[in-house]
Amino acid sequence: MYAILLIGVILSLAFYLVGSVFIEGRLTRGIGFLQNVINLWVGILLAVSVYAIIKTAMITILVLLLLVIVFFRKKFTLEKAQNPFGKLRFGLVLAGTYVLVFFIQVNFQLDVFAHPLDYLKHLHGDDGERYIYSHIVSLLYYEGVETISVEAVLKGFTGVSLYHFAEFWLASLFKTVHNANSDLVLFYFVFPLLKTLCVLTIYSIYADKLDTYKRKLLGVFIVFGFLVLGLRWIFPPHAVADLRAIVLLPFLILIAKLLYDKQYDAACGFLLIAGIENVLFLPAAGLYLLLFFDKIEKRTLYLFGAYVVAYPLFFLLFKERVMDKYMTLSLLETFQTIIGDAPAKRIFRIFLIAFLSYQFKVLLSFLLLNNYPALTKRLWVRDVGYWLLLCFVVYHVLFGVFQNLSVDAYQFTSVGVGLAAVSFFFVLARLIDQGKYIVSLVIMLLVTDYTYPFGQIKTSRAYEGVLEEKLKKIGEGKVLKGLFVDENSSLKDQFFLFFYPTHVTEYARANDYRTYLFIYDVTGQRKSLDKIEPGPRKIVSRIVQPLFPVDRPILENIQKYGISVVWISKTSKYLTSFQGKKPLYVLPDFLVYYLEPAN
Repeated sequence: MYAILLIGVILSLAFYLVGSVFIEGRLTRGIGFLQNVINLWVGILLAVSVYAIIKTAMITILVLLLLVIVFFRKKFTLEKAQNPFGKLRFGLVLAGTYVLVFFIQVNFQLDVFAHPLDYLKHLHGDDGERYIYSHIVSLLYYEGVETISVEAVLKGFTGVSLYHFAEFWLASLFKTVHNANSDLVLFYFVFPLLKTLCVLTIYSIYADKLDTYKRKLLGVFIVFGFLVLGLRWIFPPHAVADLRAIVLLPFLILIAKLLYDKQYDAACGFLLIAGIENVLFLPAAGLYLLLFFDKIEKRTLYLFGAYVVAYPLFFLLFKERVMDKYMTLSLLETFQTIIGDAPAKRIFRIFLIAFLSYQFKVLLSFLLLNNYPALTKRLWVRDVGYWLLLCFVVYHVLFGVFQNLSVDAYQFTSVGVGLAAVSFFFVLARLIDQGKYIVSLVIMLLVTDYTYPFGQIKTSRAYEGVLEEKLKKIGEGKVLKGLFVDENSSLKDQFFLFFYPTHVTEYARANDYRTYLFIYDVTGQRKSLDKIEPGPRKIVSRIVQPLFPVDRPILENIQKYGISVVWISKTSKYLTSFQGKKPLYVLPDFLVYYLEPAN
């Protein structure tokens, strides 16, 4: 763990230097805090994209990301700031913030160095997501393929998935330097680095106006409140935010800041990058073009057009040939679902809740504060506020339309609500621009929640260390293809990836998340479909299909598919096939067998 912390600091500084040299051509003086932050952004993205291109032999969507960075390089160079922030000073701030975030996210518990696994649930509470994310990191590092379809391990890789891979490539890059377990790298390197990036991006909103030490303390208090205390009804403490938040928020804040400063071409460039990182940003990019098409250069418009062609073309050429995990219905079925599912009523209910949310009130506050003179004259001035409002509305419409078409449709609201919440920082920015520092301080005192950053973290893990050691010994340096055999297991909810096609188990970390327990018999999961709400039921039903011909003897399937680990329920009807075989380990409800795979 000490190595992960030290290497994390060194890599953060290296990314910053790479970005500075790439953007400026040389290490220049006189740049502002925001330019330093952009340099860090570009350094991270540049390193990750080049690494991914090499690792995948160019079969990666990050090829497009690298091209965007190259073509927008000059647009990412801002004018010299009124309050320059030296590179040495920024490097010290970056390193110090990274270390501080590392410890804050575990409440300064030094025990994390001895027992890092005990704190993973505190860092990211969803067991299923931790398992999936760690598997993705290992797939990228060991196989060099951008896929979330773990069934490809069983049947062969056929292409790339449409997913947010950049943060996982960042973890894979770290593993190239120091090959620690994927979960440790993800949660103790990627997490603090992205949280640090978010904190520094927020501070960059105000940096130019905070020209005295007392005013700088206000900026520090703003980021401290966001990171540690949380902003009541707006943001929980960012120190314990999940992966989705720590990826989305830095992009949302930086793009909004560039728009606030009327850096239209730079904002467009980062929107295109954001769209590659996560497809959910694409509607925001389209709305940006709709509002500000006449404020960006023709070259940027041409690049936007090329991007719109290149993005789908890449997936047309390289998309994997498996059942789509997000959009399983055909075009005809999609249209029939939309028109036959009373979307107008559903969208009305969605907007009723959205317009009563505190984040929407914050967005309206920013609009009034930023546009009051124009509103009194009944003028419409296109600016960041109206873009945020338009995004808020459109993303909630998209959620209403796609709610019964994709199990992950709720993520549209994550972006919409996130953009509305981000406007809080620009309420403060507007007040600070007007010199109302005390008012800004009072607002922060009113909205900051109380979170004790030194409290003891409850740690509990029902985990058999002996089993992990045995799996580590047999699986060292190789993939373990296994079966999870329990024909009575069921789906708990619509988020099927936690239950199918593999069984979620923390023991997969024994050989660095290269152990795959494929669901052998989906009878129980198919029967449990009735427990899922009608909307997503059709989607999940399409996906949860047998992976193996269960009419054959299980031992025959084991031999055919090269299975070496069998994780079988003590009540399974298939247990009789293993009579006379000695289990590798006995768990309360399962037996674990290791079978030497046939050559």
